[in-house]
Amino acid sequence: MLEYYQSALISLFARVQELNSNPTDMALCLNIQEKLIQKITYVERRIRTLKDEIAKSKKRLKTTQPVRLSKIESTETKEAIQYKHYLLDEYRLLLSILKEVGDAIAFTYIDKWDIKPMAFKEPAGFISGKKGTRFERRIFRGAFGLGQIAILNDLTTCLRYGDITVPRFGKALIIEVKSSKKRNTNDRTERQEIGMNKIGNYLATDRTEGLYGKEGAFVRISLQREERHHRDRLNVILAEALKNGFSYEEVEEGLHYYAATRFDELSLNEIVKRCEGKPLFQYVDFIDNTGYFPLTLSIRDPTALYKFYRGGLTILVFIKPKTIEQKCKDKGFTAEILFDEEWAIKLVNPKLIPYDDGAIRIGRHIFGRIFGEFLSLDWFLNEMMDRSIIDHSPLVGAETV
Repeated sequence: MLEYYQSALISLFARVQELNSNPTDMALCLNIQEKLIQKITYVERRIRTLKDEIAKSKKRLKTTQPVRLSKIESTETKEAIQYKHYLLDEYRLLLSILKEVGDAIAFTYIDKWDIKPMAFKEPAGFISGKKGTRFERRIFRGAFGLGQIAILNDLTTCLRYGDITVPRFGKALIIEVKSSKKRNTNDRTERQEIGMNKIGNYLATDRTEGLYGKEGAFVRISLQREERHHRDRLNVILAEALKNGFSYEEVEEGLHYYAATRFDELSLNEIVKRCEGKPLFQYVDFIDNTGYFPLTLSIRDPTALYKFYRGGLTILVFIKPKTIEQKCKDKGFTAEILFDEEWAIKLVNPKLIPYDDGAIRIGRHIFGRIFGEFLSLDWFLNEMMDRSIIDHSPLVGAETV
């Protein structure tokens, strides 16, 4: 089903790349979001319709119905339900892709470390059928009329506080739209205000209490060095994979990228061999990348991106564990690879870290940025080690940047 939207998606992918290269093009920014409103509204309507049809069909199969279906009718109904479940999955995939286009707009105008705390909150749900939608969109469009960039938060997966975000002077101004003149003092409204105030204060002061569902103090510390990544090399590798069927490269010591449009056992075995048999590896997956730099910006060829979303292009990132161990050892740390849900690496250096037996733990989410954002492994490890000493916190994984 997704193939019916191929040309529309490829066009959107190309346009957000254009916007990212020229963020002052306000007309393009507005036009992309207007297209997203139309397409997301349609997809949500189809999802609702399919859910209703599936529920009605299931009801027909129940033996308590006044007139029971024949065996043939029952088989046909079950097949129809199965097909509608397939369509439902396809529309949900399409909805996720469209919102990744919205994420590309957000990351074009807002610093990714400001976006991260705004991304960890339950999603708002469908944009269609929501009370106050017309007023919300009138304010959104009015901002452009006043010469100001605005982002409709419901078009993204990463902006989950408020209704509209206005990037101003390098910061994000979050707007909650209320269509009623009367102040609503119910619990939900109060929770929204508390959440928005907390995020707003955190972005302004770099300090807060309780975040990401965790208790305690959170403090943001600036990066010690400019971020390095390998997205340029990634796109070269993707182009070669589309041409030859597969491509791989050691983009830096101990860090390998692999892309393929078909299965090739020999090339995969070669990477495993280079990693000395026990690599850390991960499929690049856009479904589980909350708060990460979006693939709609990382993968610059719109056709390659569509092929990736459709499942015709696989991307894997491999890390040689001994490289992690050696790089950490060079700075006086002992590295231990962890395999639990929350923590990825434990680093120990009692001489430099005066707490928790000289140990720090790097969280799985921030470690996942090496795979999801194609960050430099060397840059990442040095940043984590230096920050742990400055931060004086045993939980570097809380991502305090």
